[in-house]
Amino acid sequence: TRGVAVKAIDTNLVAKNNIFYNNGYGQETVYFSGTGNLDFSYNNMLDNTVQETYGITPWPGTGNIFEDPLFLDTNYFHLQLGSPCINAGDPDPQHNDTDGSRNDMGVYGGPFPLP
Repeated sequence: TRGVAVKAIDTNLVAKNNIFYNNGYGQETVYFSGTGNLDFSYNNMLDNTVQETYGITPWPGTGNIFEDPLFLDTNYFHLQLGSPCINAGDPDPQHNDTDGSRNDMGVYGGPFPLP
């Protein structure tokens, strides 16, 4: 992700099963303020520098990790074998990968992955 990846003001925010990786200085990865509920869980947050914090810092959460995702490449974001993001998403079966296994974090995991 680059720039403001997730932004919520005076609303509910659910952010699950994502990889937020290598956002540089001055790039706001997550912006959440005002009223509303936050469910920020089962995300990988590594090498993100946040210039300002609005409301809360949402890094703590169930299942969040802070590890190198081990991308095969940074153009398409496929995961290498051995990635800590494989089978690390929300364990609720509604989020399972198409093969029935626990979902992977990132765009290729879950019941509706990118092709």
